[in-house]
Amino acid sequence: MFDAILFSILQLTRLQAPTASCVEDGTFCDFVQAPFDAMLQPFNVIFGVFTYPIFYGIFIGIIWLKTKDIMLTGVLGVFTVGGAISGGVLTDWNDQIIQMGVLLLAIAIGVVVYQLFITKLAQPSQ
Repeated sequence: MFDAILFSILQLTRLQAPTASCVEDGTFCDFVQAPFDAMLQPFNVIFGVFTYPIFYGIFIGIIWLKTKDIMLTGVLGVFTVGGAISGGVLTDWNDQIIQMGVLLLAIAIGVVVYQLFITKLAQPSQ
């Protein structure tokens, strides 16, 4: 009796389960042809368009925590994004995202130049 009532409610409201992703249906997202895309597919389902920035931020954050060097993280960040864009991995990034990255790199270069001038003025050469 309860099953019949539940089934009729589901039929009336047309509640359906969402379609299964390629990870859930057993096709493994064409792992042989595109392994990188297949490994990121579960994260794309959860995070959506924020998958690449999250992994990129973790990568750059670990480098900064290990080295504490602003210029190293800036240069590696530019090379990482440049390589991903030219390799066709980051095709969904628009110009506004790239401009924001360039702005952050310019701020990092400004901080480094400021630090160089302050240290040279504080300790003149002998």
